[in-house]
Amino acid sequence: MKNNVCGIIMAGGKGTRLSPITNSANKHILPVYNKPMIYYPLSVLLLNKIKKILVITNKNEINSFKKILGNGSRFGVKISYKAQTHANGITDGLIISKKFINNDDVFLILGDNIMFGSGMSEFFNHIWETDNSTIYPYIVSDPERSGVVVFKKNKIDKIVEKPKKFISEWIVTGLYFIKNFDLQLTDLIQPSKRNELEITDFLSNINKYSNLSFKKIGRGYSWNDVGTFESLIECANLIYNIEKKQGLEISSPDEVAY
Repeated sequence: MKNNVCGIIMAGGKGTRLSPITNSANKHILPVYNKPMIYYPLSVLLLNKIKKILVITNKNEINSFKKILGNGSRFGVKISYKAQTHANGITDGLIISKKFINNDDVFLILGDNIMFGSGMSEFFNHIWETDNSTIYPYIVSDPERSGVVVFKKNKIDKIVEKPKKFISEWIVTGLYFIKNFDLQLTDLIQPSKRNELEITDFLSNINKYSNLSFKKIGRGYSWNDVGTFESLIECANLIYNIEKKQGLEISSPDEVAY
């Protein structure tokens, strides 16, 4: 039986690493070369034929996203909006979205994560058939800045948030496929030292009490977290160079919808 899958884009937070720009604008509507940042995660969902999408952001910024995305009809999908009143973490986004999710599985993506590459629809096609929640690890040179995945005998051994010592070069990217029955495990999460419901704790619970699969993002794909000025410039330059060379758009939701 084919799974029913909805999409969630997390686009809230304070964007402190991009201050003072984000003092007056949500970082997810900032331009990454020639498109608003939110276009890139939206394109991932559109490429994977997800028709029901929720954008989670700050209460006073919902109208800004509505001006850019509307109700989704322009892209052939239905886009809804939900306010996250406090920056309580990614897991909190799943909790406050339970009514929207209903009985669906969830493909959740962070609004500042930009991923593109040839054959991306095929890469994520498993979400319509799999029985397991899934993460998408990626190799980086500075894993200590992220949640890190440790593998043992080709299985997930553990997931550690920002380890002080090197334990693995594979990090947890901001793309998560969550089976509906695993959402109940959010009830077990307690606030961390930074008073957030950590996604790494939630994923660790799935790995412990259920089944957490993984699909590594390998060569040929570009994944970027554009939460800093440096990463914003680097990613914009990368997109500029590719588009200029090929004359083709990267992550244009209008083109994908067409």
